[in-house]
Amino acid sequence: MKDFYQHLNLNVLISAYFSDPEQRINLEKGDYLMREGDYNDRLFLVLKGSLSGYFNDPDGHSRFYFRLQSGMFAGVYSFFSQTFRSSTTIIADEPAEVAFIDRSQKPVRLDKKESICEQFMPVVAADLAHRQQLAQHISFEKQQTLKKLIETEKLASLGQMAAGISHELNNAVAVLQRGSQWLSENLAVLIQNEQQKQFFDAGNQHGRHLSTRDVRQRKRELQQRFGISDDAAEHFAETGVPDDLLPKKPKEMERDAAMLHHCWEIGASLCGMRSAANHATYVSRSVKTLGAPHSYRRNDEDVNESIREGLALMYSPLRKINVINDLKELPLITANRGELVQIWINLIKNACDSLFSDPTPNPRIAIRSSFSDNNICVEVEDNGPGIPEDIRANIFQPNFTTKVEGLSFGLGLGLTIVQRLVDSYSGKISVTSKPGKTVFKILLPVPESNF
Repeated sequence: MKDFYQHLNLNVLISAYFSDPEQRINLEKGDYLMREGDYNDRLFLVLKGSLSGYFNDPDGHSRFYFRLQSGMFAGVYSFFSQTFRSSTTIIADEPAEVAFIDRSQKPVRLDKKESICEQFMPVVAADLAHRQQLAQHISFEKQQTLKKLIETEKLASLGQMAAGISHELNNAVAVLQRGSQWLSENLAVLIQNEQQKQFFDAGNQHGRHLSTRDVRQRKRELQQRFGISDDAAEHFAETGVPDDLLPKKPKEMERDAAMLHHCWEIGASLCGMRSAANHATYVSRSVKTLGAPHSYRRNDEDVNESIREGLALMYSPLRKINVINDLKELPLITANRGELVQIWINLIKNACDSLFSDPTPNPRIAIRSSFSDNNICVEVEDNGPGIPEDIRANIFQPNFTTKVEGLSFGLGLGLTIVQRLVDSYSGKISVTSKPGKTVFKILLPVPESNF
């Protein structure tokens, strides 16, 4: 509020009205200058120290309203409105000294303005402007809080439904898993030709594991070595089988390429079905975990498994990002799986937001886990634009959101939740950032009895 007075020349007013040493009050930390609703016929000027103003909301809870420092006025409303009732409670934050005048004060003639009200009108106007700004700020905060409450209620409802949804999904996924496993076993029996069976097994075990680039390179190698057609070379290249499984002669390769590729493709499709079913199981389990109450902590939780579940839930936004996992063997810890998953989801989402806010060439997220010095360490690194140094210290504050040079850091409550959860495990969270490399580091202590 002091900024509202900066354009005013108050030295004459202060000298004329607040120079009497008999009209001074010394306050210790915690002392009340005035209480909301109490009688007050004084106008105060803070000479030194700091005081805070509070008001009672409709539920009777005390809410912080403003802070007063040296050179600022208190009691403006009650003094000049003639109600002589304080609208706020003001408490000293530290030892402070204030000067005052009361309703019996005679006006001092200044600049042809005869009444005290006329002389202090700029102060009153500045105070009203400041109150209006505070009211707007409080109104905005209430709107934001209401939005958060609505979202929280929606999430709570989804959480209650999660167990039922997970159960239904698990039933469907179990059918897929059993069916694909049955097909794999019985098709292998039906295929009589040994070479066809080898190609089927290769697809069934490894799936489509070669990239398009690897397939093109393998195709060129086969054409150069065996002089076979484009179609035959491409069929064998896609399978990725080693040379010792290929037909021995180029003519046999040309003749059998389509059939062997067909056998391999059946196996690869079954492998893909099993992978999809396993992924769906991860997602279903993770949704159920997030929906469960986060209170009970088991003493045999696997941090790496919780990371994998978090990645499963973030599968969609991660599809266009190169994800590197380097998860070392870790001791089990006492934890709640849902809380751990929530930590990793928020950190991964934050990394995705950073990469997508300013399109990053070859976007990459690396997740590493390790154990040393009785601490599990998990790092989530991205190669995005980085977090500017001037806002880095604020990213764990609730509702923090800003834009810097067109980049959006809409972190909301995500990192606040992460910090709260990490603190609940007596852990630590830190961040280092520069363009091209941002690393969030989580340390979770592990008692010696766990390893």
